[in-house]
Amino acid sequence: MNYLYILVGLPGCGKSSLVRAEAQENDVVLSSDELRVEMYGFEDQTHNGEVFQEMNKRTREAGKAGKTVWYDATNINRKRRVALANEMKKHFSGIRVVMCACPIEDLITRNETREERHLPWEKLKQMIQSIQIPTIHEYPYDDILYAYTGNRDGFMRDIDMSIGMMQLMDYNQNNKYHNETLGKHILRTYDNCGENALAKMAAFWHDMGKPFCRTTDDKGESHYYGHGMVSAYMYLVYTAQMLQEISTFVVMLIEFHDQIFNFNHDIEKMKEQYNEKYLRLYDEFWIALDILTKADRVRRE
Repeated sequence: MNYLYILVGLPGCGKSSLVRAEAQENDVVLSSDELRVEMYGFEDQTHNGEVFQEMNKRTREAGKAGKTVWYDATNINRKRRVALANEMKKHFSGIRVVMCACPIEDLITRNETREERHLPWEKLKQMIQSIQIPTIHEYPYDDILYAYTGNRDGFMRDIDMSIGMMQLMDYNQNNKYHNETLGKHILRTYDNCGENALAKMAAFWHDMGKPFCRTTDDKGESHYYGHGMVSAYMYLVYTAQMLQEISTFVVMLIEFHDQIFNFNHDIEKMKEQYNEKYLRLYDEFWIALDILTKADRVRRE
């Protein structure tokens, strides 16, 4: 049997190191970074279309030859990831995803110290804010492995979490829609989720990514574009490191919690449209999302 392993992860997260450790002798390893150098003599980001066209061609050829392929690229965009799986599925016995979950602070440190493949800060930040975590709800993958690839041990992460939560208690959101600090808002949302375990877990994490995403407009008001994706990523990293079970429902609840605004708070309309796009979002997911979004909108009087 031959498999396609789709690597997913931000720059500097350790994808290539993981592949070197896990790929078997007869496997084919295809790296977008190495292919750029092969084709253009340096890592020229202006030729992404040509690079991935060639990478996909080699993936198809290896699959037809019965080879297992490790597809090493960031693959952080859900639509492109699903398109790749659909294109390649007929050439492989199965498709597996391996996501490298690395803390944001480690990604930043590694990017600063890298001699090669160093990204400008704004580009790295944009990628972190746009990462879409792979789940069984986007495509029927044969397996998804979430591998922790950060530097910190579990004890230090617990300390970081405790300190971070204390700091959020005084974090001014500087936004007309939030009249309390970020930490108090998170705890209020958590309490307002009642006994629904999925909603409560998502509530604890749903706004954790806000400080990273903060921007301020010319009127002095702060905004937090992309914080749902960053918050979902932070949940994934922490949970993967602690070797706890990762709930893909919680991942999607965190990512989707603000998208209810696109449907004028109509959960049934959102459910109808998203159930056509995503797989296995059962009633318990939609019940939890309804509870979460309503709890998120409760403001302190």
